Amino acid sequence: MTELNQNDLSAAISEIEKRMESRADRVERESDRRADAYRKEQEARDLLYAERFEAMSRRLEDRDKLIDSKLDGIAGKISGIDLKVDGFESKIDAAVVQVRKSNRATLGGMLTIGIAIVLGVWGVNSTIISSASGIFSAGQDSQKSQQANENILRDTQDLLQQLKQSQSPPKADK
Repeated sequence: MTELNQNDLSAAISEIEKRMESRADRVERESDRRADAYRKEQEARDLLYAERFEAMSRRLEDRDKLIDSKLDGIAGKISGIDLKVDGFESKIDAAVVQVRKSNRATLGGMLTIGIAIVLGVWGVNSTIISSASGIFSAGQDSQKSQQANENILRDTQDLLQQLKQSQSPPKADK
């Protein structure tokens, strides 16, 4: 082996230090470059997210305004409906009173019609009964009259025969 002297050793160490420093500088520059690239990428990503967030916030605000206007419209319509319902309530109360009066009048009419029907049936029934009894009586009278006529006819026939017999000349006895 060769013997190293101090100067050679110092020079070799110096050379190694220079190379190490240049490597450290390169690693540092590479690290700085990567850090800068990462920072730039992160800033671009943050900017994109910020733009997206702002756009989403604007859309939400627009939707909120639209929903608020629709809700205001609905509230106006509901208050209009409320006023109409209040008006209908008073009209319905008046109509219910009229219906009750009409029902009472209808009930009176129905009772009158019922009474008229009962009286009509009673009258028809009595007419039928009296007609039937009249027809029955007339039948009895007709039978009695027919029997009387038959009796008169028999009596008349008997009288006629007696007259014929009394008017016939006596038969001569020969």
